[in-house]
Amino acid sequence: MAVEVLIAIAAKIGEYLVAPIGRQFSYLFCYNCNIKNFGKKIKDLENIRVEVQNRVDDAERRGEAIRPDVREWLTSVNKIMEKSSKFFDDELRVNKWCFNCPFPNLILCYQQSKNAKDDTEVVIELEKQGRIFLKGGRRGREFEEGRRQRRSSHGLDEEPPEKKLLSTSEKNIHAE
Repeated sequence: MAVEVLIAIAAKIGEYLVAPIGRQFSYLFCYNCNIKNFGKKIKDLENIRVEVQNRVDDAERRGEAIRPDVREWLTSVNKIMEKSSKFFDDELRVNKWCFNCPFPNLILCYQQSKNAKDDTEVVIELEKQGRIFLKGGRRGREFEEGRRQRRSSHGLDEEPPEKKLLSTSEKNIHAE
């Protein structure tokens, strides 16, 4: 009975110790995978950034205001792009040669792999936001607010059809 309790306690302690230690070692063992995945996601994000920037430029030429969240997204993407270019410059230092043999710097390798894994999550989130901006076609949702601001400044803004329909149905409900 006491042995079973000790085994159960040891198993729980083992679970809590192995997972974090295994995760730390995975940064070393999965170094190449983390770096390649990060590079691929950066390229995908760059393509989305170019498309969004082109749409922003087109909207500005038409005189439309751009939503602040789109501008913030572009700023965030530019920052992560600068960080990634520095990252890939530092990545060259990981595999130094010593005595005609490749001798990786394990500390730098660990740091680069961990940063690549963490930054990949940020890039994936930015990529999702960028795809949302692109989803709306030529006049996506990100530019609608700017168009409404411009229309209201010219006195052309009126209630959208969805709100008109909703307000008429509410009037009909209250009339009954």
